[in-house]
Amino acid sequence: MTGRLLRLLPVAATLAAAAGCSDNDATSDGDVADTPDDGSPDEGGADEAGGACTTDEECWDDLFCNGAERCAAGECVAGRNPCDDGIDCTRDVCSETASPRCSYEPDDAACRNGVACDGDERCVLGWGCTSSEPPDCNDDDPCTLDRCEETAGGCVHEPRDLDGDTYATTEYGCDAFGGDDCDDRDEAVHPGAVEACDDGRDNDCDGLTDLDDVIDCHAENDRCDGAIPLADGGRTVGSLFGTSDDYEPACGERLPEAVYSFTLATTRNVTLGVDSPAPGASLAAELQTVCGDPATALRCSSYGPPMTLRFYALPAGTYYVPVRGESWIDELFVDYATAAPTPAPPGDTCADAPPLVPGTTTTGSLTEMNDDYRPGCFPTGGPDVFYRVVLTEPHAVAIHARFTVSGPPLG
Repeated sequence: MTGRLLRLLPVAATLAAAAGCSDNDATSDGDVADTPDDGSPDEGGADEAGGACTTDEECWDDLFCNGAERCAAGECVAGRNPCDDGIDCTRDVCSETASPRCSYEPDDAACRNGVACDGDERCVLGWGCTSSEPPDCNDDDPCTLDRCEETAGGCVHEPRDLDGDTYATTEYGCDAFGGDDCDDRDEAVHPGAVEACDDGRDNDCDGLTDLDDVIDCHAENDRCDGAIPLADGGRTVGSLFGTSDDYEPACGERLPEAVYSFTLATTRNVTLGVDSPAPGASLAAELQTVCGDPATALRCSSYGPPMTLRFYALPAGTYYVPVRGESWIDELFVDYATAAPTPAPPGDTCADAPPLVPGTTTTGSLTEMNDDYRPGCFPTGGPDVFYRVVLTEPHAVAIHARFTVSGPPLG
């Protein structure tokens, strides 16, 4: 018994040394299943490295996944992971039973650098982390501007605003998606911009250009509520630029009008003169008691410029003078003067035309007359005086008229 025991002790010592050199059971990349060093038989090898040894074989635990143990300087040294591929982004998995025993799972998340606009990093087996092309943010929508914005976490698609005025274009049908900038090449053109009334452009994108935009480009006296008061004995210089045809005329064609007014405290004679130096201008003027109502016109003339409207013994009250013409007339003169009231001179209208007496000369004047009627045989209008001939039976009638002029010759 003693000899047998002596023969077994070296074997027991060898087993103990082998058990002391065993690695733990490696089941995955860096994961180790420890078996307690409790003196019980070790399933799969030594409990810990560091046991005494003389050869590598004394340290082996017959497990693949914890590597090949070796003997160094008389002590067992644990083996290295046999499935380690040296690539940080892979999860190295070792199996004692599978074939092959090593398998590798890529982990893309381990490669991502937190930067969205440089592409999506991927883990490639056998290679490691790789970068990809930056993201393609083009959504093929002409109404958006596409780009990658790091602070937004990737692609952003903003309404198309090429001029940077914060208003999206109406081009490409983008108005259907809220676009309201009618010129996306000019940052000064957008809704809410100031309408320039003489540049041929719709500056505020309201669909109206220059003088067609009666809200932004109307003259101060374009309508009755902005009528400019006339000063007695003076000349008011105005314009038809920026006016529109707001009211029906009492005579002549409908054209843009500028409105003036005056107020009489007592009955007065009133003379209105209307003129314009604009070449080719045509003007019409009338006097109304109710602004904008042609039915209240006391007199209307459409044969100017120039033109003169005279009123005799005009009662106290407020009167309105719409002056009509082409909207391009940029200079307009309105003269206004009053005088003590007098009766209208005979012959100013057909209703008060004096009779002509056969064989006698009747003297009259055009100085105080109005331009009431358009003659059929004279190319332009002007002051007119009327006479009447009363016949009780058929007669041959001859009328001779001659003019004398005070001041410079006419024409």
